[in-house]
Amino acid sequence: MKSLGVALIGAGSMAAKHAAAVARSNDTHLALVIDRDRTRAAALAEQYGAAAHTSIAAALTCDAAIVASSTSNHREDALPLIASGLPVLVEKPIGASILEVIEILAASDDIDGVLMCGFVERFNPALAAFASLAGRRISAVTTERVGPPPTRIHSSVVDDVLLHDLDLVLRLVDDDAPVTVRLHAHDWPAGAPWPESASVELTFAGGATASLRASRAATTRVRTIGVRAGSTSRSADLLTAPGDPLSAQLAHLLDLTRYGTPSERAAERAGILPAHELADRIGSEIGSACVQ
Repeated sequence: MKSLGVALIGAGSMAAKHAAAVARSNDTHLALVIDRDRTRAAALAEQYGAAAHTSIAAALTCDAAIVASSTSNHREDALPLIASGLPVLVEKPIGASILEVIEILAASDDIDGVLMCGFVERFNPALAAFASLAGRRISAVTTERVGPPPTRIHSSVVDDVLLHDLDLVLRLVDDDAPVTVRLHAHDWPAGAPWPESASVELTFAGGATASLRASRAATTRVRTIGVRAGSTSRSADLLTAPGDPLSAQLAHLLDLTRYGTPSERAAERAGILPAHELADRIGSEIGSACVQ
């Protein structure tokens, strides 16, 4: 089976991690790096023997694409790739607003495209600790995801950090609808449009609760998740688990591309929106707090 040529959109730190994952795979090779800064594109491309370009149109010669550019550019970068029928993975959040998220999803729905969001924690082997809870009603979930500030910030702590755990929680409670959201936002930099830390309490229609903490203002990195179902509790450290979630995510993209059925592609797309909608709801709460 031939190796698929992957176009990587973006040349920053997250793009570099994707480039390494593509290079580790026996089924893919990095064919092209595209960035608005040609020098940055060339620097990353040279490490993997790939070509460098500044135009999205160049990606249309490849077999698949990964969009890891700035969040503000996701819509502009993803839509022409989707329209061409290319399988696309877009880093989270897939759009700079909920309207952009819906537009990107609709474009892929229209052509029954292969579209994934970079919810890499779905592929973390540490989540295997919860396999024994399958089919049991989850009563409570707790998460903590904190760390030092990144070099470059493109979106709020909700979209950049908390979104991963919102996705995990919604999957654990079977996408049960949250009926109440209580928010505490703190670590507000002077003049910033959003805080660097947020704690969220969720109550779901089925009675489950979730307590989530996210921060980009911590001195050390912590990523943990705990789940309670009846009298059984499980916890996992998402940082220390063995395995390679980014490579597993790439493998899933390849499986959808080569073997995915229409129902599997539709299910993948449908699983993108709920966490973005909940993040938008929380973001609106933060916006209200900022105005007050």
